[in-house]
Amino acid sequence: MAGAVGLSNGGGLRLAISLFVIFVLVCFMGIQDLRAHRDRESKNAELDAMFRDLQDARRSHDELQKKASDLNDEKLQLAAVKSNTSTMLIQSERKQQRLGEEKTRLEAALGDKDIQIATLKEQLKELDESEKEVVKLRNHLKALEDQLELFKANTTTGSRQESGEEPREEAQKQQGEDLDHGLVAADKAEVGVTEGDADLEATKSEEVDDRKREQLDGESDKVDEDLDAAKTIQDA
Repeated sequence: MAGAVGLSNGGGLRLAISLFVIFVLVCFMGIQDLRAHRDRESKNAELDAMFRDLQDARRSHDELQKKASDLNDEKLQLAAVKSNTSTMLIQSERKQQRLGEEKTRLEAALGDKDIQIATLKEQLKELDESEKEVVKLRNHLKALEDQLELFKANTTTGSRQESGEEPREEAQKQQGEDLDHGLVAADKAEVGVTEGDADLEATKSEEVDDRKREQLDGESDKVDEDLDAAKTIQDA
């Protein structure tokens, strides 16, 4: 009986020890499971953090790519602006060169115009002097016409005299002197008319020169006709 009690006590002890070992193992396994669970949670948290970091990095990469694309676009725009600026600079330089050439040409043309204006002023001055000379010649011709009229009157009076030879000879002598004076004056008038024509031809236009020349020629022809008539009367 004592042996049975000893066996039962020994069996209970083994059972207790077995249960304790099992409890210890269960606790250890539980602890290991808890540690493994915590490790998994920590690893999951780390994985989540890494995933978030990867997402942030991807977003940053996308933003960087977008910025790089924008920078490339700006670079292309800057290159186009630079090209346009270079083209505009070249065009501006060419335009400035053309303007310089045009300025030089205009300055030369203005110089020529100044010379032409000075020449025209000189010609106008000469023209005024020629006009004055023509007026003088007309007055001189008018004086010659008056002298010729007086000569005709004297010739007519001399031809009608019925007195002796001495008065007739004196009248013819006076008529000859008047005729000589008239011829000399007519020659001077012809020379003056020729000089006046030369001045007019050098200063006036062709139409004005022709008109003045015709007028002076007509007056000179009239003087010649009057002289011829006087000579005819004297010869008669």
